[in-house]
Amino acid sequence: MRALIILTLLLLTQFTMAQDQTPVVENQNLTETQEPEVTVAPRNTGFVFNPTVTLTSRKLEFNDQQVGKMRVVQFDSKVGYVFNFGLFAGAQLNYTTGSMSSGGAADTDVSTHYAGPTVGYSSESTGFFVSATYHLLGSSTMAGLGKYEKIQGLQVDIAYPMTVNENLKFGPQVSIKHLDLKEGTSGLADDKFKEVTPYFGLWLYF
Repeated sequence: MRALIILTLLLLTQFTMAQDQTPVVENQNLTETQEPEVTVAPRNTGFVFNPTVTLTSRKLEFNDQQVGKMRVVQFDSKVGYVFNFGLFAGAQLNYTTGSMSSGGAADTDVSTHYAGPTVGYSSESTGFFVSATYHLLGSSTMAGLGKYEKIQGLQVDIAYPMTVNENLKFGPQVSIKHLDLKEGTSGLADDKFKEVTPYFGLWLYF
């Protein structure tokens, strides 16, 4: 009888220890598996429309002497295609409107446009957009003074567009222009035009 009591106590002890070793599962809120966010890379290929605008004021010089001043708004727009290896091929159209003053004379309205084919390179690694345009045709009209029937020359653009979303970039641009103004009406001799101009531009990818 004594042995039976001892055996019963041993079994109860083992059962109690087994219950104490049972792992306790905390009541945790199980969340659904979250999918990683997918970041959409900015477009660097496809059709591009690149309008830029600036407001400038520059001197008018003759024989290294200032003879007046010109204030204009300039719109330069490129359109073309960026290939997957970075090459840009397209065209550029520039339009300028404003006025110029000379001495005590009344201001003269000025309207100029010129256009030509453009090639360039869009760097995916650095973000820079570089292009060169050779303007083949254009004209410049100065109210009351005459008109240049032919404008030709080179324009080089260096830009740093920053990404807004998949299809839109914006940023600064510097343009270096060297143009020849020819075939002027009576009183307008052939002239050369050199300028370094800062712009602000958009890059719209389609």
